Amino acid sequence: MNITKRKPFSPGEILVEEFLEPLNLTHAQLADRIKIPHSLMNDIINNRHEINSDIAIRLGKVFGTSAEVWLNLQMKWNLWNDLYESKNSFEYESIKRFEFKPEKLVLSPSF
Repeated sequence: MNITKRKPFSPGEILVEEFLEPLNLTHAQLADRIKIPHSLMNDIINNRHEINSDIAIRLGKVFGTSAEVWLNLQMKWNLWNDLYESKNSFEYESIKRFEFKPEKLVLSPSF
């Protein structure tokens, strides 16, 4: 998976812009259709709750997509945020890669 410097659209943004708005659906109508609480749907749309496998299956069924589509959107969003906006992003940059050689394992030199 390629992770770019450009922030991806969140799963909630995609849900609203690519599905709810074109189909003229409300958050509540979708929540009712996939049998989840309205508050949970609101949290998903506002990026306060992640799309897990249960929700991904429900969204896949209602929109005719695979559950993997929704899980991949969530994973890409999480990965980008961890890499570029988390408190650990600076720490990730300092991690050095192992170099694997047939005889032994050595650390790559730090420059």
